[in-house]
Amino acid sequence: MQELNAAWEVLGDPSTRAEYDRALLPPPPPPARRTPEPSPWDDEDARVEAGIRQRMNEPFDPAAAFLRALPVLALLFVLFVVFVFTAFARGGPSGDGEVPGTNPAVTVASD
Repeated sequence: MQELNAAWEVLGDPSTRAEYDRALLPPPPPPARRTPEPSPWDDEDARVEAGIRQRMNEPFDPAAAFLRALPVLALLFVLFVVFVFTAFARGGPSGDGEVPGTNPAVTVASD
């Protein structure tokens, strides 16, 4: 009976009933997030994408492509030459230090 009286006291008064109803409502959603301000990188990305699109529309120039690839080709050639000379400087595939086609038993006398 005491619980009923306590409930009647809350529900009978309009101000306490409004407070009780507000307590039963779910909490309000969080405030909407602000849209982020555009960063300076957004403009840079747009410029890069426009440049890519412009290059995609240009005709292919083989001479320009060769000139762009020339430093890489020169580096690969130099590395190949170094590899070949070091392979033969060691004495060939056996790696024993002897030059192929020579006889180590033959010595030349000098005065």
